[in-house]
Amino acid sequence: MRDRATAASLRATLGEASAPRVAEVAAALEEACAVVDVTARPLFAALRAQPPLADPFGRLWRAADLVREHRGDAHLGAVVAAGLDPVRAGILAELWVGYPVGEYSATRGWPSERADAALARLESDGLVAAGALTSAGRTLRDEIEAATDRSQEDLLAALPDVGSVIGSLDAWSATCIEAGTFPDDPRKRAAG
Repeated sequence: MRDRATAASLRATLGEASAPRVAEVAAALEEACAVVDVTARPLFAALRAQPPLADPFGRLWRAADLVREHRGDAHLGAVVAAGLDPVRAGILAELWVGYPVGEYSATRGWPSERADAALARLESDGLVAAGALTSAGRTLRDEIEAATDRSQEDLLAALPDVGSVIGSLDAWSATCIEAGTFPDDPRKRAAG
């Protein structure tokens, strides 16, 4: 149901005329995702194991989701390697993208005592002060992002004509934002 609804929404937003290019981009992303390693990427591996979709718009959504989970699993590995638990990582991420403390992390469902303890630990570690990232906090969060970016090199190398693929995806993203099917707030898109 989710796959059909998503494909229908993308088709309605992007238009049937875009179907040939949608199919090309979906195929390029699928092929790149098919050859990269799944080690320590459980969400990516599980999604990649799903049966293929026939609809080009559904395939595009699934392929983009695969790329997102490939990056997401790697990002979690970078977070763990940095010595952070999920609550502290969430607070650092929300401050990094410009949310005030609690605006995003509170939506994750952590008990308030755990969130308060995480913020206190970030403050005692010198990563957050007065509700903002310190220089050390920004450096740590930038390093996590850089490690995540490096983890995507194999996927990008497997993607033919990456500039053209990204150009199409950027244009379609702008169309979806304009249509109101994606959030217009870049912080919400960055926060996942």
